[in-house]
Amino acid sequence: MNVGPEFRMRSAGLLISLVLFLAVLLSCAPERELEQPNVVLIVIDALRADHLGCYGYERPTSPVIDGLADTGVLFETAIAPAPWTKTSFSSFLTSLYPFQHGVVKWESIMPDSIATLSEVLHDHGYNTIAVVNMLGITGRFKVLEGTDQVSAAAKYKRDAGKATDDAIELMTDSPQPYFIIIHYFDTHWPYRPPMKYVDMVRNQSDPEPAVTEEIPADRDDGGLPPHVRQREVRMYDACIRQVDDNVARLVSFLEETGSRDQTVLMITSDHGEAFWEHGFGSHGRNVYDEEIRVPLILNNPVRYPGAQTIEDQVSLIDLVPTIVDLAGAPDSQHREGRNLNDLVDHGRAERGEGGLLPSDLELSESTLRKAPDTKGIRSNDWKLIIEPATSLVQLYNLRDDPLETGNVWGKGGALGDSLLGLLQRVPGSSVDGWRLGFVKGDTDAGFSATARLSAGQRFVTVERLVSGGDFELEIPADSASFHVEVSPKGQQIILFTAEPEDAAITFKIEVEGEGISDLISAGSAGTYSAGDMFTLTRDEALGLPEAFDEERRTKTAGACLWWLPGRPTMEAGETTRLSPEERQRLKALGYIQ
Repeated sequence: MNVGPEFRMRSAGLLISLVLFLAVLLSCAPERELEQPNVVLIVIDALRADHLGCYGYERPTSPVIDGLADTGVLFETAIAPAPWTKTSFSSFLTSLYPFQHGVVKWESIMPDSIATLSEVLHDHGYNTIAVVNMLGITGRFKVLEGTDQVSAAAKYKRDAGKATDDAIELMTDSPQPYFIIIHYFDTHWPYRPPMKYVDMVRNQSDPEPAVTEEIPADRDDGGLPPHVRQREVRMYDACIRQVDDNVARLVSFLEETGSRDQTVLMITSDHGEAFWEHGFGSHGRNVYDEEIRVPLILNNPVRYPGAQTIEDQVSLIDLVPTIVDLAGAPDSQHREGRNLNDLVDHGRAERGEGGLLPSDLELSESTLRKAPDTKGIRSNDWKLIIEPATSLVQLYNLRDDPLETGNVWGKGGALGDSLLGLLQRVPGSSVDGWRLGFVKGDTDAGFSATARLSAGQRFVTVERLVSGGDFELEIPADSASFHVEVSPKGQQIILFTAEPEDAAITFKIEVEGEGISDLISAGSAGTYSAGDMFTLTRDEALGLPEAFDEERRTKTAGACLWWLPGRPTMEAGETTRLSPEERQRLKALGYIQ
């Protein structure tokens, strides 16, 4: 068959176009995927994203981690499901929210019905390893269920070098493929870095570290000098640099053993850390961004060889679907998270069937007694926080107000209402019952309160909902009254319920100390003088008094009384008793009194 020059030219043009199309297609596609790569998950405790250079921090805290971000995928906005270690670990190893897995207390045990990430990978042929330095995760607590080897470093000590030594030894001796969690605890309060790291991160404008006393983790910012706060931040930054050096050792090990290209590195944190942005330090008190916004870096040199930044908000609950996909492991359990590989490859990742929230929203829950059942729902641009202990609702426009300083609840219109509607799907978003709230303020304040019911009626529960300071409770045998003596440390909130529910209650609240308001604000009923007797029904006491939030914010001593409707708090699952040694360890970290 003879063809003319015009046909040959058209054919050549089509061939060239096809070659160019295939070249573009191949350049856009991910590199080849490894079959069952090693996965190293590095969790740096209490690490804020905004204290790393790759997230814009000025101090040189993280040169090695920054380098991994420069050759990998950096997720700009990653959210922790809880602002404290045990519950956050439980969520990112199950891809479930705290209220779903129920590991919400120090005594909680992971339910046998939930398969952890380690169990899924173990069943798929992985050797599963953990170097974990936190109480409540290992052993009988079952958060690491499915882990073949748990390092001896899991004795709750802050020693980045020892943790790295153990990790390298376990990886050296491990058959491949392996999955290892390496948990560094050195960045947790109290901050005790070697001085050489303090020098490494110090700016010339920093004051000399003249303050040597330890700052209590739960100390509020009343009277805290700026230089003391600056010192704490610098010591924290030095701890980050210390861990960064140990991340360098891990990377060097992988390179020297020739396994770097067969290993996926992921770097994150279980939660953030507060430096008195909202009146308190440490973590576990609320779901503001300083406590829940964490770094997340995916370094996969084969699949993603170049630097990428993902602006979409993600969550730590996305780790399970992402790692399971990388490992090619089957997983039939319900997971709330999304596969982040889809987000990197295709620009979009959806939740599985039956997910609680739309894919652009993330949930965080604070479950410690410092902030019981406080919950936040967050998009890239907005956050709504509800504090059921007080009925306080906060709405923040994160684009205009990233530091969450201006509550615009009531001004957000349909948006705020829709977020509140979604959040109220979560058990514990509101707690039925009466509350007595006490604020210490900047003085030594003491309070006493007596509550009485009519004959034949009784109080069903009387308990501290928010603890802090001294508390003495007396309840007679008939439960028709109770008396409390309170010397709050910061604030205390007492929850109580009566039977019948609509019973009228007679109160007498007295105050002792200088500079304490002698007016008792009671829901929508108004104010009463301290020392006077008054009687209220729950309808009269409905709603958080504005005075209580004002007293907390301005640190003015006072007492308030109110009632809230709503569903009961979430129930914790199975629990175990803590040993005296475990309780002492938690006290030393400021978690319990």
